[in-house]
Amino acid sequence: MSTRRFAWLSAVLLAALTGSAPILADTAPTLPTEPPAAEAQVLTTPRYGQDIQPIFDRRCIACHGCLGSPCNLKLDSFAGVQRGAFALNPYATHLVDYPRTDMDAVGTLAGWRELGFYPVLTEDPSQDDTGAENLNGSLMHRLLAAGSAFNQPGFSREALAPVYAGRYAYACPSTVAALDAQLAQNPAQGMPFGLPALDHQDFDTLTRWISAGAPGPTEQEQQATARAAHPAAVARWETFFNDPDPRRQLVSRYIYEHVYLAAMALEEDPETHFRLVRSSTPPGEPVAIIGTALPYDDPLAYAGVQRFWYRLHKETGAPVQKSLFVWRLKRAQIAHLDHLFFAPDGPGAHWDAQAPLDPPWGIGNPFSVFRAIPAEARYRFLLENAAVFQLSAPGVRG
Repeated sequence: MSTRRFAWLSAVLLAALTGSAPILADTAPTLPTEPPAAEAQVLTTPRYGQDIQPIFDRRCIACHGCLGSPCNLKLDSFAGVQRGAFALNPYATHLVDYPRTDMDAVGTLAGWRELGFYPVLTEDPSQDDTGAENLNGSLMHRLLAAGSAFNQPGFSREALAPVYAGRYAYACPSTVAALDAQLAQNPAQGMPFGLPALDHQDFDTLTRWISAGAPGPTEQEQQATARAAHPAAVARWETFFNDPDPRRQLVSRYIYEHVYLAAMALEEDPETHFRLVRSSTPPGEPVAIIGTALPYDDPLAYAGVQRFWYRLHKETGAPVQKSLFVWRLKRAQIAHLDHLFFAPDGPGAHWDAQAPLDPPWGIGNPFSVFRAIPAEARYRFLLENAAVFQLSAPGVRG
């Protein structure tokens, strides 16, 4: 750590411990925007998967890991970090239309920028040796630096009471100037918000990463992360869900519309999570998620395709416990589902011959859409898997 930065942090800490520093200030704090000391430059740039994501997992994603994260900033994956934040308050009353912000709602970074998301890291990182421009232009670093300055042991949350009280009217700052003005009014709004500051090692690691341009995982690393360890097990389930028989397609639709938020864990690889999605690409090809707003929306019209496939999409983001509902699937359950819905001596023996096997999309009444499936088979499936069903999206109040 440089002499200047050490002296600055020491002075702030001493003032806080002696009670001589007010919680609120009339001017923005002088944030440590200089890069790490020269002797630290010999260190390799921190790697995202090995060094950066673990910090986010430990200290950030409890709030910034769900749909509706504060400022819609998701830090459970590099895609979320790169997407950035959104100025529209996710907790507001939404008297006007609020765009869908699920990670599969937009497929490109340019699309997110067009929607209104702004970067929290320097968008076009400088390649200069000091990295000062990358730090100065990073909203994330300024917030972490403010947290390091004010959220040291003994800090008070009282300064944040007005922020909590006005959370429904809060406006997320999208520029350095707007953020500096906010911190000038209340310097206690650094990150992690209302929690102890990052320790020196984590703060230094993030500072060096941002200084170096905040590189993400390489393409090879992303491909390796997305690759299923047991492709044969994935193929078995995808074969089950994509059987072309009309009755089986209706059952697949019924299952999808009830478990689309669940994390699927296969018997062959119980620590890996998959999500059942609708894709415009068939098994064997990379998944292209058809991200409709609602699970019963028409995927064909949404994607402009003639056919879609149910796919198991490997979840590569860090799991967040408050929104993690695991559907554990053993290989034998394929045979069980066959018996439940289709066996001549089982609950699904007597299908309604008068009900359509290809009901229209966009109908939110499952009793109408799935009435061809025997009622006993439907309710037995719901009872057996009740632990994984969610009545609403996995939101968070950060």
